[in-house]
Amino acid sequence: MVNILLQLLVNDYIFHKVLQYLIWFHGKDLQKEMQKQKPRYISLPSFFEWAIPKLDINQHPDIVELRTRIEQL
Repeated sequence: MVNILLQLLVNDYIFHKVLQYLIWFHGKDLQKEMQKQKPRYISLPSFFEWAIPKLDINQHPDIVELRTRIEQL
């Protein structure tokens, strides 16, 4: 019984660590893609300056969850 509980705890720990890694990995790739320069693209700082005030993350439960997970890192 103790071995089963220990295994469940280990699996839960690994699962959460992997998810945290995936959050970082996908966020990094998203920013990298956004930084690729094309003549018709605005700069990333200009985009952030425009977009951030318009974004209400509280309307998007998945983004709220992502913020919470990142804050726990």
